[in-house]
Amino acid sequence: FGVAGTHNYSLQVTNTCGSNTFNGSITINNPNVTANATSVSICSGQSVTLTGSGATSYTWDNGVTDGVAFMPTSTTTYTVTGVSGGCSNTDQVTVTVNPSPTVTANATSTSICAGQSVTLTGSGATNYTWNNGVTDGVAFTPTSTTTYTVTGISGGCFNTDQITVTVNTVDITTTKTATQISANATPATYQWMDCGNGYIAINGEIGQSYTPSSSGIYAVVVTQNGCTESSLCINFIVTGTNELADDHIVHVYPNPAQEEITVDLGEMNVGKLTLLDTQGKLLYTSEVKNNKIMVINLKDVSKGIYFLQVISKEKVTTYRVLKQ
Repeated sequence: FGVAGTHNYSLQVTNTCGSNTFNGSITINNPNVTANATSVSICSGQSVTLTGSGATSYTWDNGVTDGVAFMPTSTTTYTVTGVSGGCSNTDQVTVTVNPSPTVTANATSTSICAGQSVTLTGSGATNYTWNNGVTDGVAFTPTSTTTYTVTGISGGCFNTDQITVTVNTVDITTTKTATQISANATPATYQWMDCGNGYIAINGEIGQSYTPSSSGIYAVVVTQNGCTESSLCINFIVTGTNELADDHIVHVYPNPAQEEITVDLGEMNVGKLTLLDTQGKLLYTSEVKNNKIMVINLKDVSKGIYFLQVISKEKVTTYRVLKQ
């Protein structure tokens, strides 16, 4: 019979004496085995657990252990044999393994300068999600060197990839002695600038240090790792040539001042007046023509020390001004 359950039978015996019929039943106790899987469709790299039901003990083919998770490498049909009371039966289940997408993280540039933007995009899948608040295909400005992770999804399966964007910064520290100004950023290239005359490049001054020939306001532009940054403007006084002037040349009063200062140029042939703070920031500038007495308003200037430059064709004379 072979099929589980109770089966009736009839036996007829015939000989020379006649015939007779015997009726009876046979019960077959094969278990009703079912093959079960936590999932019949998974992504590559995911695990699945197979279990049998309907019997007492279970044996699987393909090296599978009943109730123990494993990671299939390809779509496979698994057979379980269940045994109860010396009788057995089988069932099968097919687990389909769907390939995960091969995801690649891309960047418009993996090395940028501070303040520049970059765009990250994923490829190899249908949809992409980035960490660190990044939106796929939308430019943003990183503030520091960071590794970004993208998750790509296709057909319910996913994969990840990473990319690092390096943010290069130029860290400039300037120092000055009695004779020169120096920048500490190395290795780098340099260009010294004249802040007091329109922030123009000083021809030929491309070394790490600069020795001014006259008093003035100077800065250095440093290029490092493909990035360019400028230092603050530095007030530099050449002692003995354009040192802080004596009032017998130009009269500046009142000094200390509160709301304004008056500059009496006397007979000095002056072309321009400028007022700078201690960081070299230009606060005031004015061309001097026939008027030899100039008034500079200090109402909007904070209390502190400032430098008044009296600029002529011959030299730059610098005065220290104190606002109280």
